Formats: sequence, C-alpha cells, structure tokens
Amino acid sequence: MNSRPLANFVPAFPAIGLIGSQAIAQSTSWENLQQLRPGQTIQVVRKDLKSWTGAFVSASNDSVSLKAADGDKTVARTGVLRVSRHGGKRGPMP
Repeated sequence: MNSRPLANFVPAFPAIGLIGSQAIAQSTSWENLQQLRPGQTIQVVRKDLKSWTGAFVSASNDSVSLKAADGDKTVARTGVLRVSRHGGKRGPMP
C-alpha cells in the first residue's frame, strides 16, 4: 500500500481545527459586547480601517451601535474588525 496519499491528507486536519477555533473565539468575543453598559466609551474599527469612537448604545447578533461625534452609527458585525472599550480602569470587561 502506498502511504503518500494518506500523508498528503493528514495535514488538512489541523487547519480545519484552527478555522473552527477562530469561529468559536469570534463568537465568544462578540458576545462580550452584551457586557457593555450604554454610555460607555468604545471604539469600533471596520475591516476597511474606518473607525469611530463614541458612546455605546447597543449590540445585537448582527451589529453594534454607538453615538459618535458625527452622529449615530450602526456597524454590521460582518464589517467589524475590532471593538475596544476606552477610558476608565484597564482590565477585563465586567
């Protein structure tokens, strides 16, 4: 039996595991937005690197909303690169 086909197949499994782990981590991270209180200062950075800083309004499974200096913004989850909390004590979100 030739072992080459199996040797070529096995490395695909670790890559699949990483993709699954990233999806779980992104889901868990997005769920952390539910811990924010309205009015907390956040920064939302989109994947195109446009960003806004303002007061957190709300988050759903599909988007995050904030009051920025140039008006109310709602950013679709699929377009979000990062959401950061600004000001106050450093450390994990409550």
